[in-house]
Amino acid sequence: MRLQKIQLSYSLDAALNYFNAIANQPWAMLLHSGNASHPHNRFDIVVADPVITLETRDSITQIQRENEKISSELDPFELLKSEMQHLNLTFTVNSDLPFQGGALGIWGYDLGRRIEILPELAKKELNFPDMAIGVYL
Repeated sequence: MRLQKIQLSYSLDAALNYFNAIANQPWAMLLHSGNASHPHNRFDIVVADPVITLETRDSITQIQRENEKISSELDPFELLKSEMQHLNLTFTVNSDLPFQGGALGIWGYDLGRRIEILPELAKKELNFPDMAIGVYL
């Protein structure tokens, strides 16, 4: 499959319409500007089916590349950096297309425990990863 990036005309609901078509794809994500009244509100990002995923829960990060799945207890930020370097991604600056590929996902508050010692004040009520990142081309 040949990857192709295209820039679409902006409308308030365009991203929602495009996302609906791919929402069932693996790791589909929508970053919507929320119709905010700021100068960059025309940028919405719709992605799916990343080439690599990293999912951290407590001290273990699962890395999935094609048919290979590995586990690591190394720093998840360093693991993400290493995966990005391995792909050797390069992008040119384009103010009309600010996201051309790269890492996109969530970083939970508890991931901060990998950086510094934090008190255990809140009980964990959700079964949610500390980090879930897809790398998109």
